[in-house]
Amino acid sequence: MKILLTAAGFQGGYSLVKELQNKGIYVIGTDMNGNSASQKYCDNFYKIAEGKSNDFIPQLQIIVNAEKPDIILPASSDEIEKLSHAWNLFNIPIMVSPLKESLLCLNKVLLYQTLRNKIDIPAFIWSQKGYMIKPADGKGGKGIQEIPLNSIYIMEKLEGEEIDVDVLSWKGELLLACCKIREKAYGGTLIQGEIVERPYIIEQVKKILKVVPLSYLSVFQFIDGKLLEINPRIAGSMIYTDNFNLPYLAIKLALGQIKPKDIKNEQNNVPIGQRIYKTMINL
Repeated sequence: MKILLTAAGFQGGYSLVKELQNKGIYVIGTDMNGNSASQKYCDNFYKIAEGKSNDFIPQLQIIVNAEKPDIILPASSDEIEKLSHAWNLFNIPIMVSPLKESLLCLNKVLLYQTLRNKIDIPAFIWSQKGYMIKPADGKGGKGIQEIPLNSIYIMEKLEGEEIDVDVLSWKGELLLACCKIREKAYGGTLIQGEIVERPYIIEQVKKILKVVPLSYLSVFQFIDGKLLEINPRIAGSMIYTDNFNLPYLAIKLALGQIKPKDIKNEQNNVPIGQRIYKTMINL
């Protein structure tokens, strides 16, 4: 089997590629960084335009035609919109959700508006006109500040337990989930934590998926039980054991080699209590 892994130089890329290679999978990596370490650990490597560039899809087509992979696995949120638009340009599966659901996850304001009153989300405000900050006890216009940007939103500061949930779903049905306490992070990626059971969070994920019917891999982030964001792609930090390999199951699902009901049976293999420690690898 051959897979094409985009953004292969992401922090969890080395572990992912090695696990897939251990399964006998040939991994073709792409990355916008021509000096990416992934050129050393992938079986073949191509430098490619960034995911938001109009050159990304045409360059990807050239690579696919040359390498003939069985499937495309994207690892960067910046590539999701282009790939969701272009899924019909390729004759192989692309592990992305439909365009509508992908765009919803990529826009936090739209996501929060869609999920309001359905699950626990942070308090937030969004205005196309910008914002005015005023002290509660101010007088005579003192202390007033204007934030003219309309591309930002304002949300409450969340404090409490931070949970990342690695999710494998199919057309809005939760198949498998792994909850991880986020103790330390680097560049937004969890590097220290623990795999835990959080039934309430899992129920929140199920409710979200009924409204936002995602497929394949995604990562949900919660703080104090409230949804922070959804990234509709593989998580930067994955856990692998002899009995638990979420990306491999997702690939088999995309290729029709395993049925959704069979993946649900893997929930018992989630290694609850396992500690997570990730380090930077220089090759």
